[in-house]
Formats: sequence, C-alpha cells, structure tokens
Amino acid sequence: MLCTVPPTLIEAVGHGASNVTAQRGFIHDLKNVRVLRYPDVAVAKDAGSCALPYLGQHYSIRKAVQSILPNTKLAKVDDDKLFCSALVAAAYRKAGAKELEHIDPMRVTPATLEKANYFSDVTAEVFVRVLSPNNIEEMSALDGDRQPSPLDKQAELFQEFSGILLPKIREFIKTTPEVTFKLVPTTFLECVPFIEATRRICEEMPASKEARNKISEIDDVAYALLADGRFEKMQADATAQDAGSIQYTIEQSFKPRPDIDPRETRALIGATRQQIASRSARPQREETSRVGIKWREISDEIVNEQKRRLVGLEESFQRAFPGEHL
Repeated sequence: MLCTVPPTLIEAVGHGASNVTAQRGFIHDLKNVRVLRYPDVAVAKDAGSCALPYLGQHYSIRKAVQSILPNTKLAKVDDDKLFCSALVAAAYRKAGAKELEHIDPMRVTPATLEKANYFSDVTAEVFVRVLSPNNIEEMSALDGDRQPSPLDKQAELFQEFSGILLPKIREFIKTTPEVTFKLVPTTFLECVPFIEATRRICEEMPASKEARNKISEIDDVAYALLADGRFEKMQADATAQDAGSIQYTIEQSFKPRPDIDPRETRALIGATRQQIASRSARPQREETSRVGIKWREISDEIVNEQKRRLVGLEESFQRAFPGEHL
C-alpha cells in the first residue's frame, strides 16, 4: 500500500487499484506488516500524488509472477496493468526517487521494498497497542479481511469509464498529428486532465476545427459517464457512513466520561485538514471542459462535507478535552 492523503492508502488488489482508509483499520499482529518511510518528505508526498491517478487501474497477476520469476514465459499482457509493489515503485519513480530512477517497476517485489536501504522501517513508531474497540467488527484488518465500503466499486467504475474513453483518446491522438502530447492517459483520472488540456490547446489552434470537434465529442462522453450519478452516489453513501461515526463522537463529547480517544481524534482532525487542503488546490486556470467542470463540482462538494466533519471533530475535541490543544 502507499499513503496518498492521510489516512487514505491506495493498493493494487484483485479487482484493481483501490483506496483503503486507515481511519477504520487495525493490525492483528505487527509481525504481519512493515511501514516504510522515504527520507525525502517532498518526494514521498509527491509519490502519494503520483499514485492517485492509478485509481481504477487493472491489477496484473501475471506481471506479479514475472517480477519474481523473470525468466518465466507468460502470455502477453497490456503494459498499463499494475500489481501491488509495482504501483509503489512506479509512483516513487515518477516522483523523482533517485534510487528507483533506473529500475523497472515491473521488477520490484514486496521483498525488494522491504529490504531496500533507502526506506526507514517506522513500524514501531506509527502503531499503538490498544484494547479492541467496540466497533472492531466494522473495521478492516490491514493484515487480513477488509470490511465492505461504499467506495469498493470505485475501481470497477473507473475501469468501465477508462475502457470507454481510452480507445477514443488513442484514436484521437493517432489522427491528430498536429497536436503534440507529452502524456498519454492510461486511467480515467488521467483522462480528465488530458481532455481539459487538449481542449485548451485545440481552442488555441484556429486551423484545427476537426481536432476541436473530436476532443469536444470525447469531452461530452466523459461528462456523461461522470454525470450519470453512480460515482456521486458512492460518495454520498461514503459520507453517510462517516456521518454516523462523527455523530457518535459529537454525542459522546457532551458526556462526563466521553468514549473518545484524544490521540486518535487529534490524528483524524489533522488528516481531515490535509485532505481539505489537497482537494482545495485549484489549477492556475479554471476548467473549461465539461468533464473538468463536473469533476471540480464533485470535488468541491467532497471538500464541503469534509469541512463540516472537521467542525464537528474540532468542537467535540475542545468540549471533551478543554485543557488540551489540537
């Protein structure tokens, strides 16, 4: 797994690259896990950002096997498929980690990362042993079974979207040699900025009316996919799930002996602030594509929900622990 925006982690599993939240996670036994930290904070943060577009990427079991047994002859698989440790290596390489600059991510195994001397093992620093919480049956074991989440189908949905968009984008690139492309998208989350940037470029090329029409058609298709309501429903269901937990914290904060862990709540407040800051960042120029505008609308609504959650958490903490600082 790779941390993107705390407490969110991304991992490549059987159905594709998907998100897991450490907020509702625990470990059975520290012998089952390793938490590794890259020394350059800026590179590590960039690696998290670089991994985000991989959400929804297909998982490749063949390439996982090939990384361990490189001489094994396997059936040809598409180059845009990832497996667990390759996702981590690819993100760090893209972020500028010099140790991975000349290493093929498809040859990186979990053991490669665990034994790498350029990562520090901070497992003992980031975990605290506590009594099992009352709601442990609703939590995910990060070294075991995952509990279902409203966002479990997100990877599958993004795979569907990219399966429709990528052939159209590749055909567009092939038939518009007058436009130069530095990045060819491989996932839906890469399609959104690609369409935005390409529409802008085509608008600045008056002679390319055909190119403008083609990218406009792709934009319309992408918008229709994102606006069909399924992704927004997933987000709404996830928000409703979080709301129950926040409401419990608020109710407990009024009690003489509140069932609130100050350390956990303080960490959750910090993570929520980071998520708000990350999602609130805007491009230098406002979006002009239909899908870009729709994506911004959805992101803004998520930020608004996070801000409401943050207010509830901060007020609850101050009420339950008036002598402590956030």
